[in-house]
Order: sequence, then C-alpha cells, then structure tokens
Amino acid sequence: GSITISAGSISGNTALQIEDGTVSITGGTITGQKFGICADSSYSGTVTITGGTIVKTADSDYRGAVTCYGGEILITGGSISGETTDLVSSLPDGKITLGLAEDGTGPVFPGGISLYHDEELNAYLDEGLVYWKNNNPIPVKAGQTELTGGDVTVKAECKHENVTYSAEGTTDTQHKQVCPCGYELTEDHSTEKDENQATCTDQAVCDICGES
Repeated sequence: GSITISAGSISGNTALQIEDGTVSITGGTITGQKFGICADSSYSGTVTITGGTIVKTADSDYRGAVTCYGGEILITGGSISGETTDLVSSLPDGKITLGLAEDGTGPVFPGGISLYHDEELNAYLDEGLVYWKNNNPIPVKAGQTELTGGDVTVKAECKHENVTYSAEGTTDTQHKQVCPCGYELTEDHSTEKDENQATCTDQAVCDICGES
C-alpha cells in the first residue's frame, strides 16, 4: 500500500518506522528520540520526502533523523535536524539521495549537516548538486562527514557565468560579484588598463565593474 503524510505531528522513540509500501512525506512534523524516520532493513520500496520537519532529539551518532537500512529514501525538500547525526544509510542495502524539487529548491539542514562517521557527504548528492551555506557553494573534501556553522541547503551547481557587479555594501576600493543563484564575492577594484588609470582630473575606473 501507500501512505502520504502532509500535516499534523508524529512523535515517539522511533517516530516513523517503515517496513513496507510506498511512503510520501509532504508536510507535518516528525519527532523521534532515537530515530525520526527509519526504513527497516527488510524494506525494499521508496520513501519520498518533499516537505515537513523531521527531528531526532537524542545524542547518538549511529542513528539519524532520517535513517535508511533498506530501500531508498529520496529527499527533495523539508527541514531535517538530527542533533549529532542527521542522515544514516546502510549501503548497498539502504540508500539516501538528496535532490531538488521542481522549483529548484532542496532540503534544509538547520545548523549544518552531519553523517555517520564512515559515510561521505558527496555520496548523498544527486548528480550536479552541491551543498550551500550562506548563499555560497561549499567545497566538500573526500571523506568529509559534516558541514557546520550555519544552515546547509542543497542546490544545483552554478558556474556563476551571469554575475552582475555592485558597489553596495563595499568600501570605495571594492565591488561585489552577484550571481542570480545567491552567490556573492567581494573583491578589490582592478585598474590595469591604461585608459582606466587615474589622471590629474579623473579618478581611476575599475576594469571589471566600471566604478570610479
């Protein structure tokens, strides 16, 4: 069978244990002490999480707010917070994939994301996606298991090819690169071109942004 959770609240030691069927979580609040959501080792179906809030309150490294011992859990939205551990999967039997919703948004991990100690952050991402924090993509090294220091989201990789330039919020010698994806980079003006050098009557003009 199938079940959809779209509102309300569920709580318990293991708030939602999944052993059979197809489960879709689009809203509501799921709070567990040991596990928020746990797909059992006997499970072979698919769980989709597109919204809602999932929380694990106990301090235990090997149990996650979302834990997958069997089947697959696809997370494209919602808020997930697991105290010390947010996600746990048991490859190859259980797999968690972080993806994007149709509007291009992904799940949010308040305060950061943390995995069980022998898992890697990049192994959870769908193709072409990266982790973001404070509107900036965060490079992840091989073997890295956590990102802390602020809310972490999942977004598409951006090469920042459509940046615009702004002097707002910078000093007189700086400008910002601003990308539609939310990325910002503050850098110093550059005046390497002869025609942009300062003269007795005119200030230097930045080669990049055109500000003087």
